[in-house]
This record gives sequence, C-alpha cells and structure tokens, in this order.
Amino acid sequence: MDAPLYHPAAAYAVPTILPYQIGTRTCTIGELKGLAAAWPIVLKHMPAVQYIVQAPGFEKQLDNMTLADLAVFSAQDNSATLDAIDDDLARLFPNKGRAR
Repeated sequence: MDAPLYHPAAAYAVPTILPYQIGTRTCTIGELKGLAAAWPIVLKHMPAVQYIVQAPGFEKQLDNMTLADLAVFSAQDNSATLDAIDDDLARLFPNKGRAR
C-alpha cells in the first residue's frame, strides 16, 4: 500500500485560540496558578494544593492536570469544593461564564 499524497495548502490560516471558561474542569492547575487573581481562590478552598504542586516531580503535571483530575486521588468527595471554586472564578471572570 502506498502512502497517501498530501498536496500543499492553498492558503495559510493563522490558528486562533477559542475562548473557554475559567474553571476547575477546564483549566490546568498551571493555568490557574498563572492567573494571579485565581490562585488565591483555589488556595482558599483547597489549601493542600499549595503543598501538592511543590512536591518533587509534580511540576510535570501542572500543565496536564485540572483540579478535577487531582481531586480524583482524594479520599473524600470534592465536587462541592470544586463547584465553590468555579462559582468564585465565575464572579472574578464574569465574561467567561461558569465552567461546567
């Protein structure tokens, strides 16, 4: 079987980043940590996250995991906490809407 032939593009379209909602299920931990106004909200509701992100080897996960992904490893149900963080973030970033 021969490999398919791909013809060159007729025009180049600059990639654009689509808008998304700032939230615990839509942003990585690294993105939330990078938002100066959002990170204190995260720490207010989940103070242990401050120590988790400083753990050796965890820096590789900052851009791969959301807070919802991290909450899976907890022994307790964190859905109410994640919802509270999302509510606070929605008030902070009203034009982005509530993440769901």
